[in-house]
Amino acid sequence: MNFSRQAVLLATVVLFCSSGTYGAASCNAKERCLPIQYCPTLQRLALANPNKIHDTPLSWTKKLCKPVRAITDGDHVCCPKKVIECNLNGEPGACVRKERCKALQSKTESRLLKFYEKYLCYSYNNQNFFCCTDPHCLVRKAKCDGDAGVVKPPKTIRIGSESVFQQCVKGRKWGALVPKALCSGGDSKNDTLCCVPPTIHPFIANPKAANLANMSCGVPGMIPKIANGTAVHRGEFPWMVSLLYRPPTSSVCSGTLIHPRYVLTARHCVRGRAPHNVRLGTLRLSGSRSGEQDPEEQVIGVSARYPHEWADIALLRLSQEATLVEGLVQPICLPLYAKLLMHLPRNVIIAGWGLTENEEVSENLLKAATEVELYGDDCDKDYEVCTRRNSGTIHCPGDSGGPYQALSDVNGAGRFVQYAVISRGSSSCREPEHSGKGVMVGYFIDWILQHIPV
Repeated sequence: MNFSRQAVLLATVVLFCSSGTYGAASCNAKERCLPIQYCPTLQRLALANPNKIHDTPLSWTKKLCKPVRAITDGDHVCCPKKVIECNLNGEPGACVRKERCKALQSKTESRLLKFYEKYLCYSYNNQNFFCCTDPHCLVRKAKCDGDAGVVKPPKTIRIGSESVFQQCVKGRKWGALVPKALCSGGDSKNDTLCCVPPTIHPFIANPKAANLANMSCGVPGMIPKIANGTAVHRGEFPWMVSLLYRPPTSSVCSGTLIHPRYVLTARHCVRGRAPHNVRLGTLRLSGSRSGEQDPEEQVIGVSARYPHEWADIALLRLSQEATLVEGLVQPICLPLYAKLLMHLPRNVIIAGWGLTENEEVSENLLKAATEVELYGDDCDKDYEVCTRRNSGTIHCPGDSGGPYQALSDVNGAGRFVQYAVISRGSSSCREPEHSGKGVMVGYFIDWILQHIPV
């Protein structure tokens, strides 16, 4: 897995300053004055039109403002609250008051303000708002935002712009332009349609969906993260599974626990020499350093394998149910809700034990955030998803079978959902020649449920 970072530099012509050479805007009640990098909408406009000062009504410089507390030396803008984004130690976050964020409650406000460049989003109405990476706050920002007031439910269900599927309108309702197979009750033809999620019955049409959705899933281990690091902490992704082969081989594959007795992986990982065991509850590829099994590690035999007939996706049935341990061994959520089925996040997290950019197998589980697209150099099927080659992070040989995962709103709670299975990528991780490729889970959700007795 290649974890090189690409710095994004905002180059603007310094013909003004935020103190008001051309006059600073007064933010309205629905806006906050903060650094432009926290406001992706205005940042994109600035990148596209760096030299335009006042020649158009839509000029981003019309939104320049003077903050109560300048967080950076760069420009501050009036940004609509609903589009504000922040980032803490490489993790996306939401701007909330300290007392609303569990991850920040152990720190005093004075300490957070001491390192304001790192934590502070903005100050408003004599209150400070900090970047919070709690899963609940990330997917339900209005609930954590102390000054948001009463949030009225939308009259229609609208697919967010963060999805790679295009928005569409059907019968004055918002939907997504997706392959028919991703529209609950559709077929698997290549044609796309404008699909609107149902407002009454939230699950997909499969009768097993509600039963599987009742299981606890997608809850990450609430442990501290390494600042700007890529190593996974114990329990961070408790659904990650390492596939074990006999005899041991230098080739590795991953999988995800989706049910106490079933693992989701790639088809090419179970064809030919199939895995005989799986390892759960550990970060190390070979188990504990001492050679003895970690007391919290579980090694379970594989009793059956179900490779898909033609797509690079497969299921493994375990010889016994995994013992679910909070924060260590738990299933990941699947897109069992119609709204999730027709959603594919633009940014996902990949994880695995594959090759690094040094062309060495990683002994420890690694993760990386990456950007996806529907049609890349090597993705021409409507069930495939590709990583962008210029995103700075790709999956590599050995990451196969792992997840394209993202934190999502699952029935009102922040949960990790697996949107695709890592399929294939470049043969080299140092100089990738192809985009990474994955297989959409939602496209094969009926096939998955067909094999799981729930």
